[in-house]
Amino acid sequence: MSGRHASRPEVPPGEARPRPAVPADPRESSGGLPGLAAEWPLLAVATVCGAGLIVVLSHHFRRGTVLFAGGLFLAAGLRAVLPPTAAGLLAVRGRIVDVLTLSALALGVLFTALVVPPPS
Repeated sequence: MSGRHASRPEVPPGEARPRPAVPADPRESSGGLPGLAAEWPLLAVATVCGAGLIVVLSHHFRRGTVLFAGGLFLAAGLRAVLPPTAAGLLAVRGRIVDVLTLSALALGVLFTALVVPPPS
């Protein structure tokens, strides 16, 4: 061995040299935000949908269900405009599939809210 390569182990010809381990930076996949701050789109949608469920539980079915549908429309809108790294856990499949699925769910919930007759 020469003095220049004394710190590196010899690798037999034809084998790849092992790469040094690089610690994963959690901010790389989340657009630069650490922790829960990176999931703000999901937290916003969960807040609106949770508020809708609370309204439903307080015996206002139509208002709460419309609010829940609004949360799903918010999810579809955020998924449509945010890049996949910023959308966080709202990005499940491709952008088109996610937006169409969330929009269809929102329309179904909204339709249910408007069609179900009020209690007599």
